[in-house]
Amino acid sequence: MTDAGKMSFKVISLAVVAITTTLLIVSLALAGRDTERYPSNVSVAGISIANLSRQEARELLNKDMLSSWGKNLILDLNGKSISVPLEEIGITYDLTATLEKVDKLLYNSEDQNAIWQHSLLRGQQQEIAPVLAWDKEKLYNKLLELKNENDRAAINARILYHNEYLEYIAHKNGYAINVNSSMENTNKVLANGSLGPIKIELNEILSRVRIEDIETVKDILGVNASILNVTADDAKALLDKLNGIILMPEERISLFGAMDGENPTADAKENILTAGIQEQVENSIFKACRQAGLDIDTHRIENNLEHPVLLVLSLEGNTLLVRIIGCKTDPGKEIKLTSKKEELVPQVIIKVNYRLSPQQRVVKQEGKSGWIKRTYRVVKSGEREIEKGLLSEQYFPPTDTIIEVGPGSIRK
Repeated sequence: MTDAGKMSFKVISLAVVAITTTLLIVSLALAGRDTERYPSNVSVAGISIANLSRQEARELLNKDMLSSWGKNLILDLNGKSISVPLEEIGITYDLTATLEKVDKLLYNSEDQNAIWQHSLLRGQQQEIAPVLAWDKEKLYNKLLELKNENDRAAINARILYHNEYLEYIAHKNGYAINVNSSMENTNKVLANGSLGPIKIELNEILSRVRIEDIETVKDILGVNASILNVTADDAKALLDKLNGIILMPEERISLFGAMDGENPTADAKENILTAGIQEQVENSIFKACRQAGLDIDTHRIENNLEHPVLLVLSLEGNTLLVRIIGCKTDPGKEIKLTSKKEELVPQVIIKVNYRLSPQQRVVKQEGKSGWIKRTYRVVKSGEREIEKGLLSEQYFPPTDTIIEVGPGSIRK
């Protein structure tokens, strides 16, 4: 290498060292400054905390967080948006944990390359989601409330019989909120600092009876006529509720309640007439059912035959005519109902009681298991199962174990 080349190399090397040293010094200076003030490129929940101290940032976030990030949890229920106020389910913004999250991102002292990482982060816009805290018990109870309000029962197919003319009414499936899966989804989203929209998980509820289950309507198996002390207008709601019901083999119904394994619906309760009229109608239906060979157990009818049956009611003047008509399914097609009960294990919730000493633990509430009873429709062709679907779901939530401890007992 010539003397001129050596001189050029030295000059370039010195320049590189000088630039590197300058960058290092500047980075150290900025890093040191940022231990007191946040850099200009940092926002939390859409709120800029540029050039603020930690205390100033806390005060600003405390003032603007609700208006910037949201006051409500947004849930998506089958395409419908549900807005739930945060205080209703115990969701709060944890500002201490949020600022710790900011500090960890900007400058992690355990990382040997933290200075260089810090310099790179300063060159990028940093948008940080807040840290949320929430009451799981309140959230769980809210999902149960939504389930009770929004579950939609399936509507079974019916066959209305008018003057030897058959009118087929199609079935309609329903749905039920899956509380446990929805709770799991919500916990994950909240852990990421988001308020939604969060999809509520649904289980489709199939109809017990579909029109395609009935190939033909056959003979009259049982009939009864009785005089009612009621006008046609007064009995209309009751007749509309019962007329055209199809009972599949092994299916049980309560005339003035719900199908076996289901809770009575609000509509069913509203349509119930006086006890005296109910008794007259029930007695007439039971007589026709006994004639058809169906089992009667207290106020329930069970189809113990090998084929579906159709319940037909008509009122002429004050004479109630009840007919039980046999139906036929496809040859070789077998439709059964089966139930399965699943235990729900209670959770253990730890709560701090500042009246207790650090070593004290008090069981405030003993936990109890809950259960879910699911009823399924199973269709077989010969020995082969060709369909299995959920028909109904009874949900009894567990009672959590609640333990109170003294302050300082819970380690994060």
